[in-house]
Amino acid sequence: MKKDAARWGTRRGWSENRKVLWQDKKARRFSGLIVAPGKIIATGDAGARKRAPFFSLIRTETGEDVWSEPLPSLPVKGGLAIDADGRILVSLASGQVLCYRADREN
Repeated sequence: MKKDAARWGTRRGWSENRKVLWQDKKARRFSGLIVAPGKIIATGDAGARKRAPFFSLIRTETGEDVWSEPLPSLPVKGGLAIDADGRILVSLASGQVLCYRADREN
Protein backbone atom coordinates (compact mmCIF):
# COMPACT_ATOMS: atom_id res chain seq x y z
CA MET A 1 0.00 0.00 0.00
CA LYS A 2 1.35 3.41 -0.90
CA LYS A 3 1.48 6.17 1.72
CA ASP A 4 -1.05 8.19 -0.26
CA ALA A 5 -3.54 5.33 -0.09
CA ALA A 6 -3.09 5.11 3.69
CA ARG A 7 -4.02 8.79 4.04
CA TRP A 8 -7.20 8.73 1.96
CA GLY A 9 -9.45 9.47 4.96
CA THR A 10 -7.36 12.49 5.94
CA ARG A 11 -7.65 14.03 2.49
CA ARG A 12 -11.41 13.65 2.62
CA GLY A 13 -11.69 15.46 5.98
CA TRP A 14 -12.60 12.40 8.06
CA SER A 15 -9.67 12.78 10.44
CA GLU A 16 -11.16 15.94 11.97
CA ASN A 17 -14.02 13.80 13.31
CA ARG A 18 -11.73 11.40 15.17
CA LYS A 19 -11.71 11.55 18.95
CA VAL A 20 -8.42 10.99 20.78
CA LEU A 21 -9.05 8.23 23.33
CA TRP A 22 -5.55 7.95 24.75
CA GLN A 23 -2.18 9.60 24.35
CA ASP A 24 1.19 8.66 25.85
CA LYS A 25 2.69 11.49 27.89
CA LYS A 26 6.13 9.89 28.25
CA ALA A 27 7.23 10.22 24.59
CA ARG A 28 7.89 6.49 24.28
CA ARG A 29 8.21 4.60 21.00
CA PHE A 30 5.91 1.59 20.84
CA SER A 31 6.75 -1.56 18.91
CA GLY A 32 3.87 -3.79 20.01
CA LEU A 33 0.38 -3.26 21.44
CA ILE A 34 -2.37 -5.51 22.75
CA VAL A 35 -5.57 -3.57 23.39
CA ALA A 36 -8.06 -4.72 26.04
CA PRO A 37 -11.00 -2.94 27.65
CA GLY A 38 -9.49 -0.10 29.71
CA LYS A 39 -5.90 -1.34 29.28
CA ILE A 40 -3.08 -1.51 26.78
CA ILE A 41 -0.24 -4.02 27.02
CA ALA A 42 2.75 -2.46 25.30
CA THR A 43 6.39 -3.02 24.40
CA GLY A 44 8.78 -0.42 23.10
CA ASP A 45 11.64 1.81 24.11
CA ALA A 46 12.16 5.23 25.65
CA GLY A 47 15.02 7.67 25.56
CA ALA A 48 16.80 9.52 22.80
CA ARG A 49 20.44 8.50 23.25
CA LYS A 50 20.27 5.36 25.34
CA ARG A 51 17.15 3.47 24.36
CA ALA A 52 15.56 1.74 27.34
CA PRO A 53 13.33 -1.18 26.26
CA PHE A 54 10.18 -1.76 28.34
CA PHE A 55 7.13 -3.98 28.78
CA SER A 56 4.17 -2.16 30.37
CA LEU A 57 0.51 -2.34 31.24
CA ILE A 58 -1.07 1.07 30.67
CA ARG A 59 -4.46 2.28 31.93
CA THR A 60 -6.19 3.94 28.97
CA GLU A 61 -8.31 6.21 31.16
CA THR A 62 -5.29 8.05 32.60
CA GLY A 63 -2.37 6.98 30.38
CA GLU A 64 -0.46 5.92 33.50
CA ASP A 65 1.47 2.67 33.83
CA VAL A 66 -0.15 0.07 36.08
CA TRP A 67 3.22 -1.72 36.00
CA SER A 68 6.30 -1.62 33.86
CA GLU A 69 9.33 -3.85 33.52
CA PRO A 70 12.62 -3.27 31.68
CA LEU A 71 13.46 -5.73 28.91
CA PRO A 72 16.97 -7.15 28.35
CA SER A 73 16.93 -6.17 24.64
CA LEU A 74 14.88 -4.05 22.25
CA PRO A 75 11.54 -5.64 21.35
CA VAL A 76 10.87 -6.60 17.74
CA LYS A 77 8.28 -4.45 15.96
CA GLY A 78 5.00 -6.37 16.01
CA GLY A 79 6.60 -9.03 18.23
CA LEU A 80 3.97 -8.97 20.98
CA ALA A 81 1.29 -11.68 21.13
CA ILE A 82 -1.16 -13.26 23.56
CA ASP A 83 -2.34 -16.87 23.43
CA ALA A 84 -5.67 -18.46 24.39
CA ASP A 85 -4.43 -19.13 27.93
CA GLY A 86 -3.50 -15.46 28.47
CA ARG A 87 0.26 -15.94 28.20
CA ILE A 88 2.01 -12.95 26.65
CA LEU A 89 4.94 -13.55 24.30
CA VAL A 90 7.53 -10.84 23.65
CA SER A 91 10.05 -11.27 20.81
CA LEU A 92 13.35 -9.44 21.27
CA ALA A 93 15.96 -8.23 18.77
CA SER A 94 18.51 -10.47 20.53
CA GLY A 95 16.58 -13.54 19.36
CA GLN A 96 15.03 -14.26 22.76
CA VAL A 97 11.31 -14.86 23.22
CA LEU A 98 10.01 -14.04 26.70
CA CYS A 99 6.78 -15.53 28.04
CA TYR A 100 4.74 -13.83 30.76
CA ARG A 101 1.60 -15.03 32.50
CA ALA A 102 -0.70 -13.44 35.05
CA ASP A 103 -0.30 -14.35 38.68
CA ARG A 104 -3.55 -16.25 39.31
CA GLU A 105 -3.41 -15.58 43.07
CA ASN A 106 -3.89 -11.80 42.68
